[in-house]
Amino acid sequence: MKNKKLLFVEDNVVAAEALKSFLSNRYETLITVSNAEEAYDAFSKNPVDVVISDLNLPHMSGFELLEKIKKISPQTAVLIISAHNSAENVKRAEELGADKFISKPLDLDLLEACINEALSK
Repeated sequence: MKNKKLLFVEDNVVAAEALKSFLSNRYETLITVSNAEEAYDAFSKNPVDVVISDLNLPHMSGFELLEKIKKISPQTAVLIISAHNSAENVKRAEELGADKFISKPLDLDLLEACINEALSK
């Protein structure tokens, strides 16, 4: 799985740095951005295998980003991460095509397992 490309969207700088450190050793390419608009722009220029996006982002939500990515690339795996893990949010993510909804605080082993599962599909 080392040769796979990931896009990680997180507006919390501390969380982003921690995950960047964890993921960059495991996957060939890791693109990190701080909002959904930057993520969509980066994805449009350089499609990736998996998008990992926070749900609550400035300017555009993770749901909106999920919809836009699935519209242009339905096969791209999208994982939504959020501390707001209400049944409504989980259901909406599934309806929009998210491959997984992962609750924060993140269990890094679970995150890696979900990424690898998405990559193996």
